[in-house]
Amino acid sequence: MNKWIDLHIDTLQFIVDDGVDPLTPTPTVHVDLPRLKQAGVIASVWTAWVDQILLGPSATARALTMMRAGQTMVERSDGELKTILTPADLGEIIHSESSGVIFAMEGASPLLGSLELLEAFFDLGLRVLTLTWNHDNEFATGCKLTGGKDIGLTDAGFKLIERLQAKGIVVDLAHASPRTLRDALTCLNRPFMVSHTNCRQLHDHIRNLTDEEVALISRGGGIIGISIYPGFMVGENEIATTKTVADHIEHAVAIAGDDAVAIGTDFDGITSLPADINGVEDLPRIAAELERRGWSQQRIEKIAWRNAARLIGDAMTPPDIDESEE
Repeated sequence: MNKWIDLHIDTLQFIVDDGVDPLTPTPTVHVDLPRLKQAGVIASVWTAWVDQILLGPSATARALTMMRAGQTMVERSDGELKTILTPADLGEIIHSESSGVIFAMEGASPLLGSLELLEAFFDLGLRVLTLTWNHDNEFATGCKLTGGKDIGLTDAGFKLIERLQAKGIVVDLAHASPRTLRDALTCLNRPFMVSHTNCRQLHDHIRNLTDEEVALISRGGGIIGISIYPGFMVGENEIATTKTVADHIEHAVAIAGDDAVAIGTDFDGITSLPADINGVEDLPRIAAELERRGWSQQRIEKIAWRNAARLIGDAMTPPDIDESEE
């Protein structure tokens, strides 16, 4: 059985809003602990997504509430879930029976434009930050260009990326506008990711990447997490399956190479699934489809978990401090 690392799931919102307990079998969501173990998921990025209708302190409170709900879940799991805070934690989880939890924030609006708040979230366990959701914020333009113009990163956004890299927080450029993506590539000197997206060449959607962007991300040291959301993969009247997911994986690999593509399902953040996927337990079906197409086990493992593990481990290692400059 293959191991898996999923670069983006949204299950935290259902713990807070619906009282869901992912430690038990829970068919109302896509992800729970029994099915994570069934699929062989060794780690997932559990994201605190804050809807753009929440502004100011309400957004911050929402993010904090979701992160605390995730921490409580881990504490109650009797070691079956473990929080990943360091590369060493990730290394240990790969060889253990536990499943790792990496806490993320989707959209930087809860930071209220403050790098000091970033420090507080880091102390609470934040290790991945998606700069934008669909909408603009104090740091960057989102893919929907809610301000009417793609201004890319603001001055605060450049400073945020600098601080994220220094802290060992993974920069995630999913939902970024084209200019935000390109601006970020000018200042990113550490590994980064686009956690959940697909290929615009196969389906023209604002959340998807052009071939040029896929190539730029690969050359810049990033990886691309392929989503399983049908809305990103096929037209409105078409049916997506694991074959469709594999099509997007193969297209991204053809542009970026084997080492720059991973999986970022968007489980529990999406309103529909491919016809032959019911939840996280069905991730092995993607591996089976790649194997059917002639992929070697080594190549499948890169997509399933090895690329993600390398990227996260490298990005979470803060750069060495030059003591002569202190």
